[in-house]
Amino acid sequence: MIMIQTSLSPNAQKDDILLALSLLIRPFVWRRKSAVDALEKKLGGIVRQEHVVAVDSGRTALFTLLKALNIGKGDEVLLQAYTCVAVPAPVLWCDATPVYVDCTDNFTLDIADLERKITREAKAIIVQHTFGAAADMSAIRDIAKKHNLFVIEDCAHAFGGSLDDAPLGSLSDAAFFSFGRDKCVSSVFGGAITTNSGELNGKVRALVASYPQPSFLWTLRQLLHPIILGIAKSTYNILGTGRLFLGVARRLRIISRAVERRELRGETPSFARHRFSGALAVLALRQIEKLSQFTRHRRGCAAAYEEKLKNTRSLQLPRRTDGHAFLRYTILTDNPKHFIAKARQHGIELGDWYQSVIAPTGVVYEKVGYTAGSCPNAEHIATRSLNLPTHIGITQEKIDAIVRYVFL
Repeated sequence: MIMIQTSLSPNAQKDDILLALSLLIRPFVWRRKSAVDALEKKLGGIVRQEHVVAVDSGRTALFTLLKALNIGKGDEVLLQAYTCVAVPAPVLWCDATPVYVDCTDNFTLDIADLERKITREAKAIIVQHTFGAAADMSAIRDIAKKHNLFVIEDCAHAFGGSLDDAPLGSLSDAAFFSFGRDKCVSSVFGGAITTNSGELNGKVRALVASYPQPSFLWTLRQLLHPIILGIAKSTYNILGTGRLFLGVARRLRIISRAVERRELRGETPSFARHRFSGALAVLALRQIEKLSQFTRHRRGCAAAYEEKLKNTRSLQLPRRTDGHAFLRYTILTDNPKHFIAKARQHGIELGDWYQSVIAPTGVVYEKVGYTAGSCPNAEHIATRSLNLPTHIGITQEKIDAIVRYVFL
């Protein structure tokens, strides 16, 4: 049986695992600011932004941006449905109100619904480049200018992507990035804020300076993550050893969850509102060195899937553009669960972003301010979504296997 994964720290390669091992035995470097400074400089150069501030996660990055903009009680922030709870949650942490906007079949903001839902209380728009597909930034900027709204790009899925040769993250007033375990580059946890506004940067830095350093125990758990996942993946099909090993590590909380249970109610997770770990910044820097390679590879995978699946009538394929980052190749089908189950029979784990309109499954919609029926297209495509992997571990042989075993 083959073993193909869409998640499980897909970016981590041998050099990343060895780097994590070397950091484990050097705890005296875990809080060094030099790696964080280097990361901020490197990211700013890539996205062509003058100011970059790294923090513990994309969630903290968004929260910090909103606080720096003085967004709070009585204010509204527009964001798309068909998203992760990690996006509306920071809005709630500011005591502001998330206003959900429908999305298109290309998984990005529906411009007409955006304009319909703007009120006098609206202060900002969060623009999600879902799966690395660029939203219609020109139209969104025009609307924002008309209504005096601040535009924030959510580049959690889109690092390395572009629109009209401009890097995603450079097309708005500010942007935030995530270096989570299954993002474009990964340091298990991590995030950053980018902007060209010196005034906003000053406010952001003042807030981050008030955040504590992550604990040594928390940093230890994150450094163990790529190591444990590497062992689990290499032994996954040996009498179930890898799967058992991973399950025990999770149960004993040796590795941390990507989404904590309290987040399903819009509450603040334990790791949020901390500075970025110097140790994880070292991991992120190594991954960023490989960003161009990763992006080219993902685009190549997308082209291969498109060529092999273009005549399959039961599937709706995504629109492929020049700057699309393709964090995952997401198709629409009337019965995604059928294909997920069929794939598992052959050792293939496909992705489930997003099979609920506010993911993951279990989010309490009333707690995060979502009203059922308010974004009908987002709800519809959430029942039809299926991700195919594009990460660096996916070879042409694996693409052939996915198509052969799952779709033929």
